[in-house]
Amino acid sequence: MLKKFFACADNQFPRVFEQQWLAGNKNNALAEPNSIVLTETLARKNFGSGPWLGETMNFENLSTLKVTGVIQDPPVFRMSRGYRCQSSE
Repeated sequence: MLKKFFACADNQFPRVFEQQWLAGNKNNALAEPNSIVLTETLARKNFGSGPWLGETMNFENLSTLKVTGVIQDPPVFRMSRGYRCQSSE
């Protein structure tokens, strides 16, 4: 499920694309390797009502990603493929 909605991004992504942050800080959420920012839907699906920051997710048994931010679900029209999470490289 995670791979289908996964997008790699650097720490500039949150500064370029405006999002409503529910948890975390857009200025440093993707600054560290293996950090991940989730949409509210994905955060609630995996971790309930929170708190979400500091939780970890396993990505395809290759790496463990630490939740460093949660954003409001983006509108469908914003990106052609949509996304539910962003991860630092």
